[in-house]
Amino acid sequence: MTGSPGRILVVDDIEANRDLLSRRLRKLGLETASAAGGAEALSMVAGGGFDVVLLDIMMPGMDGYEVLSRLKADEALRHLPVIMISAVEELESVVRCIELGAEDYLPKPFNPVILKARVSASLDKKRLRDRERLYAASLERELEIGHEIQKGFLPEALPDLDGWDLAARFAPARQVAGDFYDAFAVTGGLTMLVIADVCGKGVGAALYMALFRSLIRAAATSAEGDPDRILACAARTTNDYIATVHDRSSMFATAFLAIVDPGSGELAYVNCGHDAPVLAAGGAV
Repeated sequence: MTGSPGRILVVDDIEANRDLLSRRLRKLGLETASAAGGAEALSMVAGGGFDVVLLDIMMPGMDGYEVLSRLKADEALRHLPVIMISAVEELESVVRCIELGAEDYLPKPFNPVILKARVSASLDKKRLRDRERLYAASLERELEIGHEIQKGFLPEALPDLDGWDLAARFAPARQVAGDFYDAFAVTGGLTMLVIADVCGKGVGAALYMALFRSLIRAAATSAEGDPDRILACAARTTNDYIATVHDRSSMFATAFLAIVDPGSGELAYVNCGHDAPVLAAGGAV
């Protein structure tokens, strides 16, 4: 056996079978526990701590089929390897169990070499699955952190402008993405609105989203002049920086940049390859 010792649950209504399997498993350096029936086995498995279940098919009361079905229906237990115990003449029963999700089967009478090989293989698979689940959980936590960080780049509240109602809805396809919007004050009492979409999805797009947002903000808030000049400065500065510094990344973004003048009621904009804006006026679009 390789790796750390495993803990095996032996489920069989015949005491002699339980004792024989338990002895042979302990000789392999494994810890064992036993159950005389299906209900007892489910109760023990629910308590946790088992790495493999050796499960007899034919048992009075709750048989191996039902125990297996319940284990595989439980999200917390479905990854636990189950090796079915079956007589050679019960091959059709074994096939049914494999279809229900059993990992393998152990024929009667018990052969020590086969027992070791199949339990070892199941333990190795479980260790691999456990590592995969731990990695997936770790990745999920990292994505959640990324999601929270990305939310911090979005405005907590939109500006309150006389004569204007501003609203936004953000629904990324993944936990982190390249889409973003922004609204902030620029020179002369004007307000800039931004809707942008970085190519791709996931962490890479989210990192570039932060870069594009910062570039647009920095260029727009430092620019002077009328709305057209501010918009041109923001678009040109951002484009030139990405094209010069990050040309090998092949990353790009589409953007809709607009400046609202609350005093005049005018909105000036530049569309950088983004979806065209929609104007609803007089009940028509």
